[in-house]
Amino acid sequence: VVVIVLESFASFMTGSLGKNPLDPTPCFDALAKESLLYSRFFATTAPTARAIFSLVASVTDVNPSHSASRNPLCVSQRAIVPFFDGYGKMYFLGGSASWGNIRGVLEANMPELQLHEEGDYASPVNDVWGISDLHLLREANDVFRTQTKPFLAIIQTAGNHRPWTIPEDHGTFEVRTGLDEGYVVDCGFADGSAELNSIRVMDYSLGDYFERAKKEKYYENTVYFIFGDHGTSYGGKNPPLQGLVGNHVPLVVHSPRFFPQGKVIDTIASSLDVMPTAASLCGVGYTNETLGRDLLTTPPASEHFAFVRSFPNHGLVSKDFYLRLQPDGTPELFRYESAEPLADVSKQHPEVTAKLASLCRGIHETALFMLHRGGYPHEQ
Repeated sequence: VVVIVLESFASFMTGSLGKNPLDPTPCFDALAKESLLYSRFFATTAPTARAIFSLVASVTDVNPSHSASRNPLCVSQRAIVPFFDGYGKMYFLGGSASWGNIRGVLEANMPELQLHEEGDYASPVNDVWGISDLHLLREANDVFRTQTKPFLAIIQTAGNHRPWTIPEDHGTFEVRTGLDEGYVVDCGFADGSAELNSIRVMDYSLGDYFERAKKEKYYENTVYFIFGDHGTSYGGKNPPLQGLVGNHVPLVVHSPRFFPQGKVIDTIASSLDVMPTAASLCGVGYTNETLGRDLLTTPPASEHFAFVRSFPNHGLVSKDFYLRLQPDGTPELFRYESAEPLADVSKQHPEVTAKLASLCRGIHETALFMLHRGGYPHEQ
């Protein structure tokens, strides 16, 4: 299992879901065509420290003042990862895992962890985030090709982030210049061409990785989960799902063994569901004491929801509505895919509003309980 977390990767930026006219993600879009593409997938929360905690623990980080990773009483959770008995556990990031105490979360929930971080690589440091995404993915591939037993690995990219550094060694990637900066901003890249080229480098790095991985023996026996840790706060002039650009991210589940044909799936899902789905695909038995679920066995006809946190609000996404609770508890209801996605329709749909608000509050309180409940010794 290889989980690739793409920094600040909002759905509207892609050609697969956002039809972005600047075509910044051709490699991701090509991969999506031969994979399961979840079109209504949501990162539960931002920034990245909260997003990584939520992924590893399968519980939304709703810690109020700072990320739960920074609270030593919350780092140990009843995660799915330890049930991957007999699997090597690996985590790759270009910089230091001491940031946000992510190290503590990983070591508490990924037993016998092989952590690859700043200082472990042969590649040169690119900027404050460590080595570039291109070199990070190449070095991960070099490690994977030598493995002799099953493994679960998470790769956390960081290049699509200020200061938008293009690596000096960037292969055949070509920086796009001479664009109308106002138009680039209207397309959703608030920092203009610098940001656009940064996501293009990240996309190029992903394509470079798969070109290399497909030549290795491990590739055919691997399932990939590729998604954004979160979206962005700015979606351009006319972003789809307006109001959810910080949470709406694409998910690709790629496996030539399990899914030889591409398919778009519109089931509501979130980053909490990645680890339970991975375990089920691999035939790993687990006790689920998280808020995540196996996306491939949950009946499509049943109701699906994604709990999302966008400070200072939190909310719930359903098939037709986005319920948002203000800090004082006042509910708002939006038809997020309508022509007026920011129009509050709670007065027109009081029963829907009451139902979703109640469920949203319940999930929020359950997540708070789980954060402070603590983990358990899996060897028992």
